[in-house]
Amino acid sequence: MAVDEHVRSATPRAVRAETDLYSVVSGIACIVDDHLARRLYDLSTVAARFPRLRAAVAVAQSVLDGSQTVYGALADRWVARWRTRWGECMDRVCELLTSEAAPNDPAWSELGSAIDALTAAPFSEHLLRRRLTLPAAFRNQDLTHHDVLTLAERFAASYPEPDRPAVVIAPRSAGSYFAPLVKARLTALGWRDVTWFSVRPKKGVSRGERRSLAALKRTEARVLLVDAPANTGTRFQLILDLLKRLRVRSERIVLLAPRSPARLDWMLPGVAMITVDPGDYYKGRLLAPGPFRELLREYQGDDQLRILEDAAVEELNARLREHHRAGFDVRLKRVFAVRTAGTWREPAVTRLLAKGVGWGWLGYHAYFAATRLAGFVSPIVGLRDGLLLGPRS
Repeated sequence: MAVDEHVRSATPRAVRAETDLYSVVSGIACIVDDHLARRLYDLSTVAARFPRLRAAVAVAQSVLDGSQTVYGALADRWVARWRTRWGECMDRVCELLTSEAAPNDPAWSELGSAIDALTAAPFSEHLLRRRLTLPAAFRNQDLTHHDVLTLAERFAASYPEPDRPAVVIAPRSAGSYFAPLVKARLTALGWRDVTWFSVRPKKGVSRGERRSLAALKRTEARVLLVDAPANTGTRFQLILDLLKRLRVRSERIVLLAPRSPARLDWMLPGVAMITVDPGDYYKGRLLAPGPFRELLREYQGDDQLRILEDAAVEELNARLREHHRAGFDVRLKRVFAVRTAGTWREPAVTRLLAKGVGWGWLGYHAYFAATRLAGFVSPIVGLRDGLLLGPRS
């Protein structure tokens, strides 16, 4: 792939074709799940426009959904079977990513062959016209797959019950990326029976999703709800309402979600939670002085490189942290005062800005833009671990 060849030299060990493969495979699963769960007609706008007709609209929607169930069982039967096989590839990608299998491990080639065979299927034009939904978590919220694995590890440490079945439920689109990773990490940690599926709770659930939810009534499985950082928590609440109607006890349920820098105080009362705060994000840890120095040395090759304490720089960083209140799309960033070997006369000191720009291929655009605009914007040092490095002054 041309993009990968161009960027590979500018990306770290942890962000290479393996991470991109995980992202694309998960995104395709999201597309197909949305296709299988689609409604022939969505009357929600009618109900919103005419509140007095909500009861009648609900009945009509139920009839239409029933028709969709019959139609889908016939028209999409082979797509559902294909999706099951694709899910096996997803699980395998996540297993290899979790185990940090080397790029030359034969398992990657075997997986590639399986994926190539499945992508040759004769999909309908309707399905092919669907577009990949980019996960905000990996695009503009500075999360990485490492943070999802951290959530799973913290859950396992808090609930050491590997013999108990676990079902991971996650709202799309982030759910298609997060849920299989949680399963892979729990399996690697010794959990013997972990399954997962995703839903779009704001649009209702499909027949297959209802069947998976209903199965929870017949087990005592631990139920894990996983999602990207929440603002209002509406998606979590909608899934909790579904589970409540199914009489799934709240003590069986655990929420797994990172906290956004914009909502560090976010909580959902009445349910157990496992979280990761921004300072513990993978990128957040890299922005500590020690790890950042080691990352920068990959470029400088300078044993005399030092990260200096600087009052003016700390004031800048305090202002950058305050800016997170502006919303969920504000990136993690930090300014460093860096001293290098410089000339034979005296060391060189500069200010360097590190800014989150997306994970894997979702960060490549920032690198391309910065290099193509050389001469018009400040020159960059490079792209590492989803962080774009460039001089502040």
